[in-house]
Amino acid sequence: MSGATGPLHLVERAARHLREAAAGEPESVLLPEALAERREAVAERLDASPRVLPASEPSALSGRSAVELALEALEGAGMITSRGQRDRIAEEFRIISQQVLAGMTAAEGPAARRRLVMVTSARPGEGKSFAALNLAANLALGGARSVVLVDADIKPGSLSASLGLAGEPGLLDIVASPAQLAEAMLVRSRIQALNVLPIGGGTDPNGRALISTHNPIAGLLTALANRLTESLIIVDAPACLSSSDPPALAAIAGQVLLVVEAEKTRRREIEAALDLVDACPMIKLVLNKTRVSTRETFGIYS
Repeated sequence: MSGATGPLHLVERAARHLREAAAGEPESVLLPEALAERREAVAERLDASPRVLPASEPSALSGRSAVELALEALEGAGMITSRGQRDRIAEEFRIISQQVLAGMTAAEGPAARRRLVMVTSARPGEGKSFAALNLAANLALGGARSVVLVDADIKPGSLSASLGLAGEPGLLDIVASPAQLAEAMLVRSRIQALNVLPIGGGTDPNGRALISTHNPIAGLLTALANRLTESLIIVDAPACLSSSDPPALAAIAGQVLLVVEAEKTRRREIEAALDLVDACPMIKLVLNKTRVSTRETFGIYS
């Protein structure tokens, strides 16, 4: 797309559509042009060292000690770590994290809802898992609270698979057996305060069918947020136009981040996705995979 139908105009139109459709609700926030492709495009990194757990120190939550995510696994899944110098992508994730925290403060409703953030997109492949992972990592590195990153997308090649956790128990196993505690299935990482709840389902062949037919994820995530009163819950949800889960999850989330792929996602797809998640009082758009010039990079001075 180019000219009047370029990607930025497309996102602005979507934001305007949301404001008109949700009269009386808090205004949708248009985030900065966030997120270029993945770590391959990153030549520099942030200047602070990540707060990595010493081998003897437990994480903020008592995740399983038998499984632990190394930094290499997180980076392999697309995490932009805080090693090295500043770059555009990392700075934009800092901005997104700040806006999410501000949204939690400004939002109304139960505390558990305010601490639950859903990350989705209109279509698969737009970068929502990349955004969810980096948002969770940045919030954890910020040190304000512990963070639980929940993989709630049952599609093959999900975030759990990217992290090497495809065979670990998780969300689907709790769906199949609600008596199990989600805390016991959390996988801690080498970043202090960051834990992951995998999608699971490997131990129960009916788990994926249960999640589709009974759709109990929303209640389970609300219960998780109520139990983990000091944690921020970041949910990597399915794409809106490929699953029936996002509308139910939007109804219990304090914020929704809708990831939009620049020059790919059509306006009607964004508008359809916005309609599906309009039960959430605060929806923010993230423009992903934009092309930027050197002059637009953080850290360049003339």
